Amino acid sequence: MAFTVISIAPSLSSTDYKLALAAGPRFKETAVAYPKMLDQAGWKITHHRDLTVEYLQTARHMLREEEARAEALTSLLGAADFADMQRRRRNTVQALDRGLLRRELIAAHALG
Repeated sequence: MAFTVISIAPSLSSTDYKLALAAGPRFKETAVAYPKMLDQAGWKITHHRDLTVEYLQTARHMLREEEARAEALTSLLGAADFADMQRRRRNTVQALDRGLLRRELIAAHALG
């Protein structure tokens, strides 16, 4: 199995944790880190790569492209939804830039 995950960086202050929680996609909060979760479920990690830098570059690019197409996207989505999308994208970029979020690629196989 292989998958990417966006997670909250460990050991954040409560303020930074709240900022990370509000940024990025939904369902990024876990009670247990993914490597430990996989181990507990009987999976062995065979590859683990940090993709945070690449994700930040992509998020910045998406923000620029959406801004460049603001008129068309506002027409398509409506002003409120476009504004919300831009706000969320900016929050994600800021959180990634500050090291509050990370994106990882994990490959693992079941033991046994």
